[in-house]
Amino acid sequence: MATIEGNDELVKTLIGLAATEKISLTDSFGKDHEYTTKPVYQAKADLPPQASSVEVTTLDGFVDLIKEKLEGIDNAAGKFIAQVVDHRTVQLKALVADEYGRRLSPILATPVKTDGFKFGTFINQEQFVIEVAAKFAEGGDKAYVLDLASSLTNEAVTTNNDNGFVQGAVVKRGVRMKEGVTLKPRVTLLPYRTFPEAGQPASEFVFRARTTEGEPPELMLIEADGGKWKVDAINELGRYLRSAGLEIPVIS
Repeated sequence: MATIEGNDELVKTLIGLAATEKISLTDSFGKDHEYTTKPVYQAKADLPPQASSVEVTTLDGFVDLIKEKLEGIDNAAGKFIAQVVDHRTVQLKALVADEYGRRLSPILATPVKTDGFKFGTFINQEQFVIEVAAKFAEGGDKAYVLDLASSLTNEAVTTNNDNGFVQGAVVKRGVRMKEGVTLKPRVTLLPYRTFPEAGQPASEFVFRARTTEGEPPELMLIEADGGKWKVDAINELGRYLRSAGLEIPVIS
């Protein structure tokens, strides 16, 4: 005959088969409390499916869908807000949750993903010039950075007068003539980092250069605004949407 002593699984099985009972106990203060002899769990049905977001890659597409009265948002005023979640995400969000506590998000906008500039890494001269030309919007010190990066020679950067903030450099002027200049310790640039329609936020970068004997110069840009550009981008996206005449609140 099998015994239950030391057989935990059998004990659990027998307890599970027993009916659940409710008991009352009185604490030391004379207050009654009700307990059950087994844990009781609420039975929950699966939530009904929720409509997925219509995804677009431009702010113009986001605005057009709202103005075209996409099914379910034909009366958006008073029911939805346009929320700038971050520098790469804008969504239409319901003000009121459904009976299950879910807020409908019928439209989601995220820009096309591209390979960004590799900040904080030394890049060879030719590749650096290509990357800056292709991955930065016009404005700020872009022309200066491109001109200087294109003009540096393999003797250009002199580290003997580098004080950690300013570097000496030699820029080639013509075939033989060389002129001593100073690299700006910080430059202002506008990398492509958010939706192109709203414009790119300007931010500061530390601009560094170095050479190895017999090798072309290498250059590097280091982000130097502490992430403030993300706040500027969010504010700019908000301004763009407010100027689009959406007739709904814009939260940024």
